[in-house]
Amino acid sequence: MLPIMRFVSACRRTLLACSLVVAPMLTVVSSSHAQGVSIESATDAQKKEAQSHYERGAKAFDQKKYEDAFNSFAASYGVVRSPNAHMMMARALMGLGRHARAYNELVVVEEEGAGNPKYAPTVERSKELRAEAGQKVAVVTIKLVGEKAGPVRVLIGDQLAPIDRAFAVEPGALSIKAFVSDQQTDSKQLDVPAGQAQVVELKVGETRPPPVVAPPPKPGEPAPVAPPPVVPPPPEEEQAPRSPAATGLLIGGTAVTLLGLGGMAVGAGFYFASKEDHDFLSDPEQSGCRTEGDRTVCPESLAERIDAGRENQRNAQIAVAVGGGLTAIGVGMLIGGGVLTRGTSESASVRVLPGIGSLMIDGVF
Repeated sequence: MLPIMRFVSACRRTLLACSLVVAPMLTVVSSSHAQGVSIESATDAQKKEAQSHYERGAKAFDQKKYEDAFNSFAASYGVVRSPNAHMMMARALMGLGRHARAYNELVVVEEEGAGNPKYAPTVERSKELRAEAGQKVAVVTIKLVGEKAGPVRVLIGDQLAPIDRAFAVEPGALSIKAFVSDQQTDSKQLDVPAGQAQVVELKVGETRPPPVVAPPPKPGEPAPVAPPPVVPPPPEEEQAPRSPAATGLLIGGTAVTLLGLGGMAVGAGFYFASKEDHDFLSDPEQSGCRTEGDRTVCPESLAERIDAGRENQRNAQIAVAVGGGLTAIGVGMLIGGGVLTRGTSESASVRVLPGIGSLMIDGVF
């Protein structure tokens, strides 16, 4: 195959090779755009072709022809996606002094070889090389803050930067911008020296406070119990302010009621005194009184007691009547004071009913 045809074939397989020869000033973020088939799915012919490119690259690398070495390793990687070829691409870049790009390629190498025992030595060697390259570059890790509402794009200068992954750039002043759906949401201006790594947070949307999570209980300790919900007390019933008229009726009604009840108590005393005389006169053996026709005839010696009994009976009737009347008036005053206190919005229905030796109040107020 002619040399020009070989170059075209290599360009078809890997963009990295072409970018290094055609545009050496441009930086490609990752060679993953030029990946070949996996080793597991590669045919014997593909493996043979990849091995041929790899051997030419190793020979050029030993001769410190790093540009030729890179092209050959990239051609091999473009046929079969081998972490070994990828790591050698990064080593050739370090030989060319392109440490930032080499650092970023090595990050991908470690991701490709992770979990595969066959490539464990390759991953360890890649970490050593990346640490060496990291001393000559600035490393930035982009973290997004907020709830994004569309596709996010982050630029460091004119380079498209990954999210949540260490990304190497040339040290010095950096301009970092975040875009959501092509609308800029945040920007940072930094000055990062060589050998230093920084985490940069860029806002891409509204933020919410993290939920409060209780720490897990220690072994042997009971699990925390959530406090019972706070139940507000029932609202107190508002009482209408008491007017002076209502206060006066309540006080006066109480006094008159007590006075009436006292009068009824006095009447009860007279009643029991007259009853005692009546019971005595009704017993012929004790009083000597006898019944003649429609009238009772008693000895003259009992005339004063008979008169006293009649007086007690009359006084009892008067006291009960007066006491009952005063009690009725006092209760009426209490009812009036209660109605005024509750206000006119509440209906009051009260009845005072006479009873035998008492008064009954019926109704709601």
